[in-house]
Amino acid sequence: MIVKTGSKESKLPDFLIVGAARSATTSLFYYLKNYDEIYMPARKEPWFFSYADNPPNYSSPGAYDVVYKFEDYEALFKAARHDQIIGEASPSYLFTYAAAIRNIKNVYGELYDKLRIIIILRNPAERAYSHFMLHKRGYKEPLDFRKAIEPSTIASRRRDNWDIFYDYTGCSLYYEQVKAYIEEFPHVKVVLYEDLARNPGKTLREICEFLSVDYREGVKLERLNKSGVPKFELLNEIINKSSFLKDFLMAVIPMTVRKRMKHKAYTLNMKPTGMSREQMDSLGPFYARDIENLSALLERDLSVWLKPERTDNSPL
Repeated sequence: MIVKTGSKESKLPDFLIVGAARSATTSLFYYLKNYDEIYMPARKEPWFFSYADNPPNYSSPGAYDVVYKFEDYEALFKAARHDQIIGEASPSYLFTYAAAIRNIKNVYGELYDKLRIIIILRNPAERAYSHFMLHKRGYKEPLDFRKAIEPSTIASRRRDNWDIFYDYTGCSLYYEQVKAYIEEFPHVKVVLYEDLARNPGKTLREICEFLSVDYREGVKLERLNKSGVPKFELLNEIINKSSFLKDFLMAVIPMTVRKRMKHKAYTLNMKPTGMSREQMDSLGPFYARDIENLSALLERDLSVWLKPERTDNSPL
């Protein structure tokens, strides 16, 4: 949509995929990117509304480089045609909901209520473990899962200004996050990861209807950025560690091609793995109240998250 910012007009997103992280947001981003009626920028996850004019300067391993200047964010959408709706996906917006909502309102002004918000939620314990495994395979997590989710570890990392997504368990406390978006925005679509995995056609049709885009048969939802352990450690090192040749190639290959290559390499090299029953059961009490509150908010039975089926081999 066209938003007046200061003395000029800017093309900005008509919809945001705000999270949750590790819940098929990447898959949905690239699915929607296949629609000619939709413009999705080359860069996924700018995180702008989480840190507008306030860069986090993370100290964690492989610290994320966020877009925090408005002119850089605006530039992501300049190539959008006038007949396209614009979208963007940054899972940080769900966890940093207070800052993100405040910054969205500051930028959009009175047009903020025209923005459409998409939220995808996954079993909170599985989401936490999936994020841990993402960092582990990228050589960004030195601890085992049990130690990484200890309150003392999380508190220490917060003091040392680590990336927000190292709070694996906290990012999965959805109730307050979702409640804030539902209360502040009139157009919010909440989707469950399990629905997207088991009945993608129906769920994607609903998302297209929410965005006022004609659903098309034949556009596939690929499983991208999936969790797992590497089949070949050497290939995992090539994908994740820096080298002179790799850095050179990354500088000359377009970003969209790089991302596709990386996702393909991950897919070929990943062996699915999931939480043990002991790990799952240990997190059950931690999430129980939040799940109950969210269930009431969404008017949907989420008790399966307390005794979930294994979803490691789902298509997402």
